[in-house]
Amino acid sequence: MIRTLAIAASVFAVAQSAASAAEMVVEYDRTRLNDAAYVEELYAELESAAKSVCKKELAGSPIIVSTMRSCIETTLAESVEKIGAPLLTAYADGAEIQQLALTQ
Repeated sequence: MIRTLAIAASVFAVAQSAASAAEMVVEYDRTRLNDAAYVEELYAELESAAKSVCKKELAGSPIIVSTMRSCIETTLAESVEKIGAPLLTAYADGAEIQQLALTQ
């Protein structure tokens, strides 16, 4: 089952209206969230999307350098949480994907 996730930047340090919020859609296959290789690919795609969204959201901001990493981390964490897949969550928390796949 293919699902989509809208990734919106979580920039708490920069006041932005909801209308100007950057957003990107990532499609993922919910039936493959127990596949370690797929989880690694999905996480990389989510991270790339978070970077893109944060760059768009923070463009022109004088505090872009200090805020960018925080924006990416927060946006990525929220995306992983919205998907709610245990293997993806564990991978995001730094667990070794091969060890996690063996326990599934």
